[in-house]
Amino acid sequence: MELASSTAAASWIERSLWPWERPWLRAGSVIPEGFTAYARIVHPSERESEPFTGSLPRPAAERLVDVLRGFTFAADRCWFGIWDGFGFLDQDRYEPVPKVRVPNRAYLLFQGPIDVIKSMEWNLSWQTPNLWWPEDRSWCVATEIDLAETYVGGSDACIARILEDRGLDAFPMRLDARIIDGHAVDPEESPMS
Repeated sequence: MELASSTAAASWIERSLWPWERPWLRAGSVIPEGFTAYARIVHPSERESEPFTGSLPRPAAERLVDVLRGFTFAADRCWFGIWDGFGFLDQDRYEPVPKVRVPNRAYLLFQGPIDVIKSMEWNLSWQTPNLWWPEDRSWCVATEIDLAETYVGGSDACIARILEDRGLDAFPMRLDARIIDGHAVDPEESPMS
């Protein structure tokens, strides 16, 4: 995985995310609009405690990579946005680097093959990118640092395949779903729709 010298490859994401609304955050503020279908993957709990937040756990990440590889022609050229506030990053090194800027977040941008997701160790700490997508933009994956689920946008066939995978705790999601207590809830199900 190589650090990108420009953030131009992410300009479509900067334009496609919804603003953060208060008091409700919507899924469209985390995953870009423009896909025909969306899913949310619920993170499992860590050792019978709270769910894993801010990163897709390794087994789910590996399964998701295997699914998504079949829905892009650019598996060898993907983009990875890593939140610039993680403590494992050398802040002095990355301070002058251009960053992807979206509502309330900034990301360092890296590029590499999709399989780099299967080895996302940062100073012995597992952390998947917060945003990742292939060069052809056939799908996009988003894991907000404060949420216990990962969102995926893609074609109907791509999302159907994710929903069918028994190794992924995945559910269909609407882009206008409200995020309540760390989970996306469709407007019909949420209080004060």
